[in-house]
Parts: sequence; C-alpha cells; structure tokens
Amino acid sequence: MRNRLITIIAAIVIISALLFQFLALYTDWVWFDSVNFGSLFTQTLMLKILAGGAIGLIVFILVYTNLSFARRLLSRTPSYNDFSDENIEFLNKRVTTADYISEFVKGKYAKLIVFAAALFFAIVSGFSGSQNWMDFARFINMTPFGVPDPLFGTDLGYYIFRLPFFSVIHSTLISVSFIVAIGIAAIYYFVGLFQKFQSHPGSERTFNSAISHLSILGAFTLLVQSLGYRLDADHLMYSPRGVAFGASYTDLYASRPIFFLMIFLAIAGAILFLINIRLKRLRLLVIVPVVLIAFSTIVGSFYPAIIERFVVTPNALEKESPYIENNINFTRQAYGLSGMQEKSFPATTNLTQKDLEANAMTVDNIRLHDLRPLIDTYNQIEAIRPYYDFLDVDIDRYVIDGRLRQLMISPRELNVDKLDASAQTWINIHLKYTHGQGAVVSPVNQASAQGLPTFFVQQIPPKSTAPEIAIEQPDIYFGELTDHYIITNTDTPEIDYTSADGPITTYYAGSDGIKLSFLNKILYSIRMNTYKLLLNQDINSESKLLINRNIKERVQKLAPFLLYDADPYLVIHDNRLFWIIDAYTYTDHYPYSEPYQDGLNYINNSVKVVIDAYNGTTNFYLFNENDPLARTYQKIFPKMFTSMSEMPEGLKSHIRYPETLFRIQSQMLLHYHMTDVNTFFYKDDAWKIANEVYAQSGQVQVDPTYLLMRLPDEEEEEFILMLPFTPAERNNLVAWMAARMDKDHYGELVLYQFPRQEFINGTLNIENRIDQDTEISQQLTLWSQQGSGVIRGNMMVIPIEDSLLYVEPIYLKASAQGLPELKRIVVAYGDTLVMERTLGEGLAKIFGGPDEPEPTEPPIEGFNTILELTEYAQEIYTKMNEASQSGNWAEYGVQLEELRRILAQLELKANEVIIEEEPQE
Repeated sequence: MRNRLITIIAAIVIISALLFQFLALYTDWVWFDSVNFGSLFTQTLMLKILAGGAIGLIVFILVYTNLSFARRLLSRTPSYNDFSDENIEFLNKRVTTADYISEFVKGKYAKLIVFAAALFFAIVSGFSGSQNWMDFARFINMTPFGVPDPLFGTDLGYYIFRLPFFSVIHSTLISVSFIVAIGIAAIYYFVGLFQKFQSHPGSERTFNSAISHLSILGAFTLLVQSLGYRLDADHLMYSPRGVAFGASYTDLYASRPIFFLMIFLAIAGAILFLINIRLKRLRLLVIVPVVLIAFSTIVGSFYPAIIERFVVTPNALEKESPYIENNINFTRQAYGLSGMQEKSFPATTNLTQKDLEANAMTVDNIRLHDLRPLIDTYNQIEAIRPYYDFLDVDIDRYVIDGRLRQLMISPRELNVDKLDASAQTWINIHLKYTHGQGAVVSPVNQASAQGLPTFFVQQIPPKSTAPEIAIEQPDIYFGELTDHYIITNTDTPEIDYTSADGPITTYYAGSDGIKLSFLNKILYSIRMNTYKLLLNQDINSESKLLINRNIKERVQKLAPFLLYDADPYLVIHDNRLFWIIDAYTYTDHYPYSEPYQDGLNYINNSVKVVIDAYNGTTNFYLFNENDPLARTYQKIFPKMFTSMSEMPEGLKSHIRYPETLFRIQSQMLLHYHMTDVNTFFYKDDAWKIANEVYAQSGQVQVDPTYLLMRLPDEEEEEFILMLPFTPAERNNLVAWMAARMDKDHYGELVLYQFPRQEFINGTLNIENRIDQDTEISQQLTLWSQQGSGVIRGNMMVIPIEDSLLYVEPIYLKASAQGLPELKRIVVAYGDTLVMERTLGEGLAKIFGGPDEPEPTEPPIEGFNTILELTEYAQEIYTKMNEASQSGNWAEYGVQLEELRRILAQLELKANEVIIEEEPQE
C-alpha cells in the first residue's frame, strides 16, 4: 500500500511537470504565432529537440549497452549459497551487498530498471545538450569567414562554428564515460568479482568477463579523451598566457607538443586496454589512467612553466613578436578597427569669424543641454500626470523647414508603479492604464529666457511646431517601461489621457494581441498565475491579451542569440512612433582577439530591429550581409531577417551608429591604435579616454558626443559620433575618433591624430583653466553660496575646420526639486576662455562677430507692467491650486507653463528697470 502511494505521488508530480512544460510551450507558441514569428518558434524547438535528441541517443546507447552487459554478467555471479565453506569468512564481509545486487539483477524488474537508468542519463544529458542548440545549428549551417588563422591556415569558421560544438560533444561523452566506468567498476568490486574463487567453477569466467568489459570501456574513454587533447590544442588560440592574448611561444613550443604527446599516450593506453581483453590484468586497469593523469599533471604544468621562465621571459620581445602581431591584427579585425582611416589634424589656432559662418550648421547645432539635467526638466514640466515618466533622452537628426537639425527626443511612457497606491488595482493596471502618450522634442541649441529647453513637440496630446515631426498616433503600447501585460478591447474603455474636462478614453485598434478564447483564458490564467483573467466580466470574446511589451524583453525572447544595445531610441516617422534597437552578432571564439567583457572578443552591428510603438510589429533588418555570423543565422532562420533595402527610407535616415559599439571600439583603441610590435610591447604610446569635471562628481570620462558637423576634407555636414583621447599619463589631446553614419558612409571610422610635437589642450586642461579663472570661479562660488546647486555640464570638443572649439554649459538648480536652468556657456579657443549668457555672445567675444540677441518670450497680451504681471501670476497660482486639489493634472500642467511665461516676462521687465536706473556716463 505504501509503495503504491509513493508511485501515485511520483506519477502525479511527473505528469504535472510535463503538463506545465507543455503549457509553457503552447502559450509561447501562441504568442510567437500572433506576432508572425511562429516559424521561428517551431524551428528553434526542432533544433533543441534534434540537438538534445542526438546527444541523448548517444548517451542512452553508451549507458544502456554497458549496464545491460553488467546486468547479464552479474546474473551469472554465484550467490552466497554456491560457495564452499572455505570462502564463507570472506563472503561474510560482503554477503549483504553481494547477495542483494546478485539477487536484484536476477529479478524480473532488472531489465526495466537498467532501461530506466539509461533513459534517465539520456534525458538529463539530452536536456543539457538542448541548451546548446545554437552550437548545433551554427555547426550545420557554418559560413566560412574567408580568413585563415595565422598559424595553420585553418579558416576562422572552424574556431567559431565547429570547435564549440566539438567541445560540447566531448565534454558530454567524457563525463558520461567516466561516470559509467567508475559506476561499473564500483558494482563489480562490491559484488566481489575482482576476487577469484577457485572453488567455484564459474568465478574465473565471470572475473575475466568483468576485466574485458572494463578494458573496453576504458579504451573508449581514452579515445574520447584523445579527442579532448586535440581540442585543447586548438583552444590554445585563446590562451591568455603570453604578452598578448592568443597562442604564444610557450603555447606553441611547449603546451601544444605536450597535447599531441598526450594524444599518442591516450591512444596507446586505449590499445593496451584492448590487449588487456586477452591478458586479463586487473592492475593494468589502474596503472594506465594513473600514469596518464600523473604525466599530464606533472609534465603538462612544469615543462611550459620552465620554457616560459627560462626561454621566453629573458627574450620576451624576440620570442613573442610574431604572436603580438597576430593579436594586434586579429583584435582590430574582430572589433571593426582594421578598416579605420587614419588622418592628421593640425589643430591650428587661426579660426576666424568667416570660418564660423562657413560652418554655420555645425555652430547652430552645438548641444547646449546635457541629457541628465534635461531628464529632470522633462519629468517636472512635461510629465503632466504623476504616472508618466521620461526615462531617457536620445539625440537624432531631422529635416525641419528644409534644414537639417539636431534634436533631442524623449518618449512619455506609462509607469504604473507611480500610480497612487490606492489606484494600483488589477483592473487599473491591466485594463485601464495601458499606454504612454507621445514624446517631447527639443532643439539642442535653444533655451528660453529662464534657461529651460524650448519645444518643437510637447503636451498631451502632443502638439508640434513642425509638420515633419507631428505625431498623429502618440499611444505607446510598447516601450522600455511597459513591463506588465494588458487586456484590450474589453467592455471597459482604456484611459487615453486626462483633459480639463476629465478622462479621455480609447480602445486599442492595433494588430498585436492574443485573442482570448475560453481555452486561452484558462491557459494564460495559469501561465500568469491569476484567476482574475478568467473571472473578470469585462473581458469578452473580442478582447486581446498583450504580453512581452517591454521592447528589450521582446527582442530577447524572439532572438536570444543576438546581443542587444541597452539604449533603444525613438524615431518619429510618417507621423508615428517607432523604436530602433541595435543588435549585434558576437562570439568569444575569435582567435587571437583580445576579450572585452564576459569573454566577448568579436562584435558586429549586423542587425537593426524596428518596433512599432503602437502595433508592436517587430522587424529584424539585416544590415551587414557580409558578416559570416549574420549569414549563418540567416541560413538557420531564413524567414526571420529582412533585407536592409526594404527598410523605409524615412526610417533609414535615422539609423545611428550605436554608442555602445563605439565605446567598445574606443576602449580597444586605447592600446590597439599601436600597430608597431615594439611600441605595443612597451606600451609607451598607450591612451585613455579624455576626462572632464561633471556636476559635483569630480573627474569622469567624457561621453561620446553626437555632432552635426562637416568633417575635414568633406563638403557637407553629416551626423557623426566622436570621442577625444589623451595619453595614458597626461591630459593633453592626442587624437579624436569619429564614426560616420549618413548615407553610404555608415560605419566608417576615422581617427584624427594631432601633431606629437605640439601641446593640444585636453578637456581636463580646459576644466582646470575654468577653476583658475578668477572671474568665472568667483561667479560659480557666489552662486553656490547663495544656495543654488551649480552643475557643470559636459565639456564638448567641437572640431571646426582645422581647429578645436571647447564648449561647456553651466546650470543652476535652486533645490533638490528645482529645475536645472541653463545660465552660462563657457567657450574656450586657443588661449581665450570666456563665460557668457549665450553661445553667440561667447563666440562674439572671442572672434569679434555680432552679438547674439538673448532669447525672449513673446509678450503676454494685456499685461504690460510689473504690477499687472504680478496680479496675473497670483491668478494663475490660484488656478494651479484648484487643479491640483481636483486631480486635474493636465490643467495643472497648462497653468504651470503659463506661470513660467509670466516669470520670464517679469525677469525681462526687471532687467529693463535696472538698465533705466543705471547712471549715464
């Protein structure tokens, strides 16, 4: 009865686990199919089944064959009663174990248990192998790189596509072989098969069969291990031992010969084991593996160490030079640096006002607003409702009124965590508050009289000053903060936004979503672990479930074999909102390439993912069809990728060079700009990324900067990403790198190096000059003493013609909740450093051009005096209090904007009074 109960419980647990696994698979398939990636799901599942099934079958055959042989052998083992009295004393020590095992293998369930044990090992190994399905898929769909390794001429595709698969097969076989060998040997030992009982006629034959079995098993294990030694020799391409990453002198002339010697010894040991089938020597089963392990441990460790210490170290440059050169060449290839153009940049100091006028587009698009203070400003004046959030600001270029402009764009996303605690009900979170609302867009170079950003797109619903960036479908159902599932098209409408007249409702009309049939309601209720999805009466047959709405999680679920950029950016195209995510092919098996992080040593921005913020439609555009990894993935999933030529031109014009990739390349360039072996070895020309003083944080690295500028020797302005470099131990500039991204120049890297014999101010040199300038430092100190927080913004290095211009914005923040206001611009050129109210004033003071008029707000009609404006401000303040008390935050935002305009007019009027009262000389 007890055994039957245990069996029933075990069956229930197993069936439940299988049902939940099936539920997960089915609901995943339904979702994949609903977003038009059903074939991707089925292909992935088949690849997992094939990879796991192949490994599981091999393991099953290996385990079942050996256990079956052992069972048949043990079934012939004499039992306790079959021995003579003279062996009783020996058997008494083992009688329990021996008799139990002997009687067990003769039982009626023995075959079934052997089969079950083999099946268990096969399932465990198969499941583990299925996790390596991509290694299997890449193996059978390999694309040659067309680049031979520098030592043996083997195509790099072997190391990237085949070696990982062979390593998985080897690790599985050697683990299972070792476990089976040890297990079989232990069983034979405990039943006494290694003890010859001459008094029993069957003991000799049984003993010989056991030795033969273990000899065959040992021979197979050693042959598998010989394959492992061969793979170890290939893995030397990733050796960290030498001066540079990759196979070094010691690896090639010490470790590699030892691996081949071990291959010979392992094969020799396997032959000895096979010979032992006839010799029947028990000791040989122990001696061979012990000798191999000892030789491998002692010789494999000490001999390379001796070569490294006494041969390589005293002559490191001579011995390692060819391998350092390999490391330099292959690292530059792997990170896309090998095709980088290198040019000289004279950094002259003869820039004139005419040069500025000739580069007006560059000057007019210098970014005056830092992204971090800007986020605070957006969240305070444009969130409008407490549950909206601005998470990030992205920089892009748009054609406005026929002119190319650099703009800052930030989506207004829904953040349900910011709902009032009493409003965070299941219905509100999943049925009512479903989406974000539009975006704000600001020019990079304009500020109001108060030092706040001006807007080309703002408010809810979004209002635009330019038709090119008008947003007709502002609802953001898919974004970076949309972490929760929602149900649309229910009997209760969704809240679109709140106006002065109350909530405006809507119904989702997009294409995404899973139809909630009765079956789907049951299954997803279980999957989501909520009964409310099943019982809610507002959900009808037309309702749809929207899941995986976080765009980062969405693409990761669809294509987990790609690496995704952490910073998706929003694009306005065709009056709609789209997300673009840069996706990378990568590997940690590129020979000789220096690893960056987590072992990654090859990366290529081969895929651009575009997601419709309303429909969730996801397209993977193959951007680099020459990348062997991308072509391999295209072979594996032929229906997944779309040619870049099919991307709409409007979206294509907003493709950016990813900042993440640029940072990685910049980091590698710190050493790998040195292509001369001697220079690289001594590291006497190492660089670092320039530093700056930011806010109150002290010194930080300069961030890569998107600029709209005309590169030297080019005729037109273009959108670039740039970063300056300094020597590792000094602060003067030595170079700057630009990544191009417009039209046919996308992906081109250009490195501009300064003359080595001249001193070029670095960003930190300019920061020190700001601190040492008595007038500027006194003003900054005075503001700080008056209770305001002084925020020193990003120091930007702007190349114009053959010269460098340095620009740093200065912000004031009255309190922790105050708005960061742009108050001054520091401009440096050559030996001149100024701090003025506007960039135009600063440039005029340096280059003698016309002063730029201060930005002004349009006058408020009907209010001409300070008294009238003060009374009007009181009226607006009263309306703000009424709006906040009634919870009408949209109206509150409107009145807050009006109050800002009043304060700007009051500031202008006050300045006029001060000017009038100043005595005339």
